[in-house]
Amino acid sequence: MLELVELTTRRGRVQVLNGCSLSVAKGEVVALLGPNGAGKSTLLGTVMGLYPSPAGHVIVQGQEITRVPIHRRIHYGLALVPERRQIFSHLTVEDNLQLGAFHRRRRGGLAQDVAEVMDLFPGLLKHRHRKAGWLSGGEQQMVAIGRAMMAKPEILLLDEPSLGLAPVIVKEVFEALSRLKESGLTILMVEQNVSQALALASRAYIMVHGHIVFSGSSREAHHALSEGYLAIG
Repeated sequence: MLELVELTTRRGRVQVLNGCSLSVAKGEVVALLGPNGAGKSTLLGTVMGLYPSPAGHVIVQGQEITRVPIHRRIHYGLALVPERRQIFSHLTVEDNLQLGAFHRRRRGGLAQDVAEVMDLFPGLLKHRHRKAGWLSGGEQQMVAIGRAMMAKPEILLLDEPSLGLAPVIVKEVFEALSRLKESGLTILMVEQNVSQALALASRAYIMVHGHIVFSGSSREAHHALSEGYLAIG
């Protein structure tokens, strides 16, 4: 579904990604781990076209999209849940969700799609007509994930879904992600909560200083980290 080949990305004068390669198969959940500043968010942003890549390849479902403009990448089945959510605080929860479907040529079925998001996150139902800026951080994260799902993605890119959330909310968010996994959705997830990430993912990559330094099963990644062979914090 997704393949990155020797991907290089610069942000300003700084080269952040240094020849990164990874792949995600259809229906697979893959965790991307690493310390702050390793380049994980930049990698997701490069996949979505937020940052240009002077070298390397982004391939989605067999199609090269490295030079495809950002506004067209959603048509390749990609959706990003950005770090710190970045919802529209002055709009209602439902308006935020419907904005996730802005690119869809056929507007039918939006009400059903909103209902499916509410089923995924029942706590949002009572807030659907409330301005999203008044919600808790955990509820805003649910809105951000729901907004991405309104795009009907085939590949969901998640950037730190548990960041700043209380443990009980983290549990709820990961339960919802588990349901999305069971539905067959392909997910590439950046996450600092290593135990939660490896419990959900089947495979993991570890980044350090813009390089992929480890690739293996979640069990192998957990063993490597627990034995201290790789330090990510």
